[in-house]
Amino acid sequence: MVFYIQKPLSFLRSKVFVYNNDGNSIGYFKGNILTIGGGFFVYDSNEREIAEITGDWKG
Repeated sequence: MVFYIQKPLSFLRSKVFVYNNDGNSIGYFKGNILTIGGGFFVYDSNEREIAEITGDWKG
């Protein structure tokens, strides 16, 4: 196993945590709240935003 993800129960803007093989957190991603078409932000383990993924998720 290279990494694994964990998604806690959430009703609005959920965080999906990413862990390495040793169980250490390497970051998380969080859905954009104000977009209809989808997208999410990617954060490192220090909670710094490192990427934003946008696009049409229908195709």
